[in-house]
Amino acid sequence: MRKGVSQKRNGPMPVLARFYGIVIRMLFLRQFVAHFHAFYENNELVVGLSPVRILQGEAPDRVRAMVLEWPRPTNANCWRPGAGSAPPCRRSRLNR
Repeated sequence: MRKGVSQKRNGPMPVLARFYGIVIRMLFLRQFVAHFHAFYENNELVVGLSPVRILQGEAPDRVRAMVLEWPRPTNANCWRPGAGSAPPCRRSRLNR
């Protein structure tokens, strides 16, 4: 079982990014505040998008820092309502 977050799921979560052993996943459900899950080894973080902050979970400090950087300015347009019709999102330097 992962540290910090329950294992209850509403189905598979698509992978949005992978970097430095961290896997970013997001389930698109309107009834919840916009957030994503970051998995690293046996750790899981739930990260809110507006504002970007850790809502729940535990991970090493360097992992927390990278996860908090991932959705910031270069990906900001990805999280706006209606972003599906916007130009493709630029990738963070972590995704290169």
